Amino acid sequence: MGRPSRRGVVDAPIYAMHNPPLEGGGMAQRKLLVEGWRFLPHSFAIVNHWHLLALRRHPEIELRVRDLPVHFEGWQKATKDFSDAASLALLQALPAPEPGFIPDTTLRFGYPFDLAPPIAGRLGVICPNEYHVFQQASWRQPIDSAALAARDDLMVIAPSRWSAEGLCHIGIPQAKLRVVPHGVDSAVFAPDAASGAAMRRRLGLGPGMDNGVVFMNAGAMTVNKGADLLLRAFAELCRDRGDVYLLLKGTDELYRSNARLGATLHGLEPRLRELIAPRMIYGGTTLSTADMAALYRAADVYVSPYRAEGFNLPVLEAMASGLPVICTAGGSTDDFISDEAGLRIASRREPAAMTDGTTGVHLQPDFDRLVAAMTQAASDAEWRRRAGAAARAQAQRFTWDGAVDQLLQILL
Repeated sequence: MGRPSRRGVVDAPIYAMHNPPLEGGGMAQRKLLVEGWRFLPHSFAIVNHWHLLALRRHPEIELRVRDLPVHFEGWQKATKDFSDAASLALLQALPAPEPGFIPDTTLRFGYPFDLAPPIAGRLGVICPNEYHVFQQASWRQPIDSAALAARDDLMVIAPSRWSAEGLCHIGIPQAKLRVVPHGVDSAVFAPDAASGAAMRRRLGLGPGMDNGVVFMNAGAMTVNKGADLLLRAFAELCRDRGDVYLLLKGTDELYRSNARLGATLHGLEPRLRELIAPRMIYGGTTLSTADMAALYRAADVYVSPYRAEGFNLPVLEAMASGLPVICTAGGSTDDFISDEAGLRIASRREPAAMTDGTTGVHLQPDFDRLVAAMTQAASDAEWRRRAGAAARAQAQRFTWDGAVDQLLQILL
């Protein structure tokens, strides 16, 4: 499927399952404690949400959930849920560990990342890594490679090969590292022309705009997402075309995305802002999963000229929704984007200065190639149709059930 080279990244295998069979031919029930965030519009909580729903479908698992504290005080008042009513009820019904509950395995996904030993059994810690650098604020403990290598209870889970490479770089022993990609519910995130048309009308993309090409991006509008590059590239398209629009979805509650986007727009030349303003739609409120799926359907192409991402789940959701994608090459999305499903923007690795004074690594997408890719996508409806169908087929290979199966094979 046209995979790019993965030189220099970790190719980590997974363990076989260790569950002993029951006499009747079934599987011995194992006790699993999941520690993480729920009911928060953050990518960590969203992943945990889907993991928990998939884990409920495993009768061999006795599941308990411990909610970790929200790290940032300002997030305490954020919208508590994004689920449909049925999923919310299932998640709320999951029991917390009783005083005598002794887990065979603990799966932990919170922030700061915490590698402290569990009360019993094995430990898996999910750790996305964006910039290939150790920042003390992101970890509860310093990274002691020798001590981690000596632990027989620990496995660190990276959601992408880019993340795995970064974790190795900061001292996580490769023997303690496995790659398990995230997934997507392709029944929820699915093409639906009627739903997409209805959402376009809600957004004001109604009569007279039906034949326009809508580019979309969803994210915090932070520098690693590449919103500045996207706005500049979109302005270039607006010079020559009157039928292109830009749909941006931020997360105002957690990241003040509206303010970040405003600052980015303010940094553009006035003539570029004037080109963009009448063609751009922005929303930063928390949406339900169903509304988020409809938002993807309102678009024609998903664009993510990111600099550093641990996985980039919105790209996979857009693909499942039938959108062709334009993404940075060389990063996390290389794991799940085929050449048939989208256009990858050539990039180069550059040093990235962190706010704590450390220096990491990020990707710098080629701006001219970004503009060329967006121009091609806007001009070629047949390419959009073919690539969207290929993107949908590719995304369907990445399920939450499959992700959980891999986690269980590694940890139990």
